[in-house]
Amino acid sequence: MLKNQQSEIMLPSKNILLVDDNPVILKILSKWLGDKCPNFNLTMITNSIKAMELVKNKHKAYFDLILTDIEMPEVTGIELTRYIREDLDISKNDLPILVYSAREDLETIKRAKLAGCNDYYANPKNNDSLVRNISKWVLNDYIPSKDSKQNDLIINDKILKGCNIVIADDQLINMAFIAKKLRNSGANIVKCSKGNDITDLIQKDSTKYHLIITDINMSEIGGIEAVKEVRKIQEKYNREHGLNQRVPIISLSDSNKKEFIMELLNNDIDDYLTKNCSGEDVIRLVKFWIDY
Repeated sequence: MLKNQQSEIMLPSKNILLVDDNPVILKILSKWLGDKCPNFNLTMITNSIKAMELVKNKHKAYFDLILTDIEMPEVTGIELTRYIREDLDISKNDLPILVYSAREDLETIKRAKLAGCNDYYANPKNNDSLVRNISKWVLNDYIPSKDSKQNDLIINDKILKGCNIVIADDQLINMAFIAKKLRNSGANIVKCSKGNDITDLIQKDSTKYHLIITDINMSEIGGIEAVKEVRKIQEKYNREHGLNQRVPIISLSDSNKKEFIMELLNNDIDDYLTKNCSGEDVIRLVKFWIDY
């Protein structure tokens, strides 16, 4: 599913609706997305009421994703999301809605999630972070090739130096392949064969690990259940210490079906890899999320 981004294979087009009352922001977003993903068909609207009408009049499956600002004068992004979920009865799996705002307060995030948005972002700091966070929801193969400072990503034995990464998989071959690639890139690897091994590590030290890669189907506790426990442990730690720590979690799976990927992303998993992906894609995606 995650092919080399230089692949010449024609990718299926994705219909993306961008909603923001500021036309300058829309122009910036469209340039970022168009430069990185020419297979994105972009519809831009500055009036959120017209956006509501457009989604209503289009076929339910026309748009693959909506990216909307929260703070708009006619109808806010939260109200737009609630309208689509409740009045139009379009689910989170059928139409991902991503909202963004200059504010990152917990109350706004909570309201957005309750309204039915799939994810919430502070205003994107660079195009790679925006494009990957859209691509993952529409099963697009774009993986950033630049670091957090927008320098070309050079894959070598220092790119992940000092990073502590947990890999969980009950199939030793899959684990060995990914572990070798990451270790050769400078990462410190901790291997787990069960989901509850992950939660034990996070329970012992909630801030030690920079990223987790986990298989979904494991014995005792599966990947999704382990992720839920990890999030609970970190939330408790954050409350007690006044922090906002969140370890990125990438799922590892045999499936690239839309319904399955939506289940992963809607259950607090940050991204996904399929087990036939290249070693370079693994490193690029891991580096992206550690920086992000």
